Amino acid sequence: MTIVPLHGTCLCKAVSFEVQFDTDRGSSRCNCSSCWKLRIWGYLTKPSEVKISGKENLTSYIHNPNGLKLDYPFCKTCGVHLYHYGKMPDNTEFINVNMACVDERPEELLSAKVGLADGLNNKWYIEPADKRHL
Repeated sequence: MTIVPLHGTCLCKAVSFEVQFDTDRGSSRCNCSSCWKLRIWGYLTKPSEVKISGKENLTSYIHNPNGLKLDYPFCKTCGVHLYHYGKMPDNTEFINVNMACVDERPEELLSAKVGLADGLNNKWYIEPADKRHL
């Protein structure tokens, strides 16, 4: 297991995050409508494992696909989506950090596995048949 500290910001730098990236867990891409439109490259973790600065510069969009309550904060100034969070159907809280917002791209991040999820068909633990766009 390798833990890599990562820092990310929005374009205008009004909002930032810090997270300890576990290379063994890797990151993910999903084909659901939200991830597709926002082009999310996510790192799913516990909210307590992410430090967010500049929250006063955020506004939110709430989305409820397939019984999940998701909050999609984005920067009021530049519109960048740094993360989203919510609860699974079993009430487990999560945050999904957008790795596309990481300022530096260390080799550990770029070489870690990227899982693919078929969220479009509500098959979250199965790779989609067509993954060319992910």
